[in-house]
Amino acid sequence: MCGHFGNVFERLVDLCKEGLDIVKRLARLGLDVLTGEFELLVSANLARRVEGPVLNDCVTVADTRCVNESIGLDGFARHTQTVETSFKVSVGGSGTLRDGNDKVFYLSMRPRWYTMADNTVLVTGGTGFLGSYVVEDLIDAGHEVVAYDLSTDDRILAKLDVADDVTIRRGDVSEATDIIRAVKETGTTHIIHLAALLTNTARDNPRAALEVNVAGTNNVLEAARTLDDQVERVAWASSAAVYAPPHNYDGEYVHESELVYPDTLYGATKEYNEHQARVYHEDYDVSHVGLRPTVAYGPYRETGGSAFLANIVEKPALEESFSVEYGDQVIDWQHARDIAQAFRKAAFTPEDGLGQRIYNIRGELATIREAANTVRDIMPDADLEVSDEGELPWTQNLDMTAAEGDLDYEVEYDLESGFREYINVLREENGLDPV
Repeated sequence: MCGHFGNVFERLVDLCKEGLDIVKRLARLGLDVLTGEFELLVSANLARRVEGPVLNDCVTVADTRCVNESIGLDGFARHTQTVETSFKVSVGGSGTLRDGNDKVFYLSMRPRWYTMADNTVLVTGGTGFLGSYVVEDLIDAGHEVVAYDLSTDDRILAKLDVADDVTIRRGDVSEATDIIRAVKETGTTHIIHLAALLTNTARDNPRAALEVNVAGTNNVLEAARTLDDQVERVAWASSAAVYAPPHNYDGEYVHESELVYPDTLYGATKEYNEHQARVYHEDYDVSHVGLRPTVAYGPYRETGGSAFLANIVEKPALEESFSVEYGDQVIDWQHARDIAQAFRKAAFTPEDGLGQRIYNIRGELATIREAANTVRDIMPDADLEVSDEGELPWTQNLDMTAAEGDLDYEVEYDLESGFREYINVLREENGLDPV
C-alpha cells in the first residue's frame, strides 16, 4: 500500500515541509489564511476506508509508516474512496494545486481544535431550519456530517458558516432504497433523523405526512437494522406534540411516562414512531434515542405550527410593529442550538448511560407576554401589542430531569441571551446597529 501511494506522499511531504510557502500559495489564491497550529487531513483513493493517526509528525496509513520525513504539522491522515487520481490535502483555506503528474491537491485549513472525525453523522432534513443547526453543532464538535435532504439549498448552512464543511446529499426518506444507499455509501455511523412534514403541512397533506413521517422513520430504522455492523445509533425527533392538551395534566411538569394522546395528525405520527422505534430496539436491537422538543426559535425559522411566534422577535428587530394573541399562554422557548446539542448528545451518549429511550427536552418557560417584555427590555422602542385572546392547545411544561441526568443536557440560552443574539443577527443582516 505504501508503494502505491509513495509518489503522492512524497509530494505531500514536499508541500508540508515548505510550511510557510504553503500559506503563501494559499494567499496567492486569494484565500484567508489562519494562524496557529493546524492538523493535516489527507483524502485519497483506496479500495477500502482506512484511518491512521499522524505519529511523531509523520503520516501513517493503517498503522504502516508510509512517510519517514517530518511534515511539521500535527493531525490525522484520512483516506476515503473517491477517484483514483484525486487527492485531497487539508492544510489551509481552500484551493487547488497541481503537481507534475497533473494530480490535483485540494488545500484547506482547520484550526488545531478541529479534531479528526471518528464518526460520520447523517442528518435527515439537514438543510432545513433545525437540521442546519444540528449540522453546525456536529461540525463544531469535530464530526463529519452528511446533510441528507430533498432540498439541496444550503442558504441556512451558509449563514451558519458551515456550508463548506458538510456534504449535502439529495435524498428522500420515504424511499427505502435511497436512504439505505445513502447510509451505506457515506459510511454513516450515526443517524440524526429530523426529516418530517410539520404540523400545518401534515394537516393539509395527510397521506404525504404518513409517507414521510411514519414510513420515512421506518426506512431510517430499517437502514440501521440492515446496516447494523455500521450504524451505531439513531437519534430522532419525536415531539411534545405527542402529549394531550394542557388541561389533561395536574402536575407542575409533565413526565415522559404520562398520558400521550395527540390532537394533531403530526403528533399522531410522532406517537406511532415512538412505538415502532421501541419495537426495532426490542426485536432487532437497533439503538435509538427519541427526543420530544417543544417550540424551537432562532434565526431563519420559516415553517411549522409555532413559526408565527418568531415575529415577536423578528418584527421589532427590524423596527416593525407586531400584534400577537395568546398573551397569557405559557410557551417553552427553546433555542435551536440547545435542541441541536441535545440531538448530538442523544446520538453519542453511551448505551450504559441511557435510562430510557424517549426524553423530554426543554428551554425556558415563559408566557408570550413575558417573551414580549423581554424583547422590550432589549429594545425599549419595540412596537409590540399583546392580547390574551385565544388559547393554544400545546403542553409545554415538560419534565426534563432524565435528559439532564442521562444525556448531560443543559440549557445554554435563556430568553434574554437567545433573543438578543437572534435580534442582532437579523439587524446585522439588514444593515442595522446591534443592540
